[in-house]
Amino acid sequence: MQFDAKTIREFVTVAGLGSFSRAAEELAIAQPWLSSRIRRLEDELGCRLFDRSRRRITLTEAGERLLEPAQRFLRAADHLAATAKSLGQVSGTLIIGSSFAAIGVPERDRLIEEFIACKPQVRVRVESLPGEQIAQALQRGDLDVAFLHDPLPAHVKPGDALPLSTQFAVLLLPEESPLAALPCITPKALAGLEIAVFPEENAPGLCGPIYASLRQSGAILKEVPEISFTSLERFAARRRIAALSVDTMTPVLAAVHRLVARPLQGSRFSATLYLMRPAADATNSAHSFWRFAQSIQNPAASPKKSTSERFSINSDRI
Repeated sequence: MQFDAKTIREFVTVAGLGSFSRAAEELAIAQPWLSSRIRRLEDELGCRLFDRSRRRITLTEAGERLLEPAQRFLRAADHLAATAKSLGQVSGTLIIGSSFAAIGVPERDRLIEEFIACKPQVRVRVESLPGEQIAQALQRGDLDVAFLHDPLPAHVKPGDALPLSTQFAVLLLPEESPLAALPCITPKALAGLEIAVFPEENAPGLCGPIYASLRQSGAILKEVPEISFTSLERFAARRRIAALSVDTMTPVLAAVHRLVARPLQGSRFSATLYLMRPAADATNSAHSFWRFAQSIQNPAASPKKSTSERFSINSDRI
């Protein structure tokens, strides 16, 4: 079973109404079918989400942990659906390239959403690719604009890249791990630690230096083929090992699997996301998007924070 929007909506509806029969009526599906889907979800997660011993079913501790991030996921999914529906008849297309590492970065998503709201006549398509392919496609003209993390290609000139935000690497740790008690993970603490990571080949320019530093500190990296923070976390949770994530990502299942997030010490564990300037002969939509980004983004007004400052709002269990 995929942990998708439909499954999450069913879980949230049952939790809100406290009844399978009322939830089935609300969702316009048969109660046995709904009960079966929730059971399958619980089996997949390896824990019970509902206490069925009473007349009104209630959430278990695991269910309580899952409810709030599940509700946030649904709000985001509903907003995405509403945005897509509102596009209607459009004129012009904007093709945006985005590295895999930029998926879920709030500043990127906010910029795209606000541009769509401001320019509903433009059809926007986002293509996610490895960073190296993004840069090449932008040069060929296959993309109108692009989001890239540093290090940027050598040919990029000052003023051709607009900084949007800086992400900091964090470790998702099983809460029973001794390292979970530390406010920040130092290089010495990494010796012998197994860490689930994305394949380096997906973004060698970004991942290479980070992975090299982790290995130098004695960490044992386990590459997970799926390009998904949720898949990465599931892999780590099943094996009760650490996973390398970023401070702007809070995978939905983290709360269920009792993981905590801790920042990594050192400036090398950070990367800045940039919007690349479109070529001079790019479409009007591309130049419009660049001007729009410049108008709402003011890096000087938001001084770069340290890892500990940026992470202070996310250091609790997620």
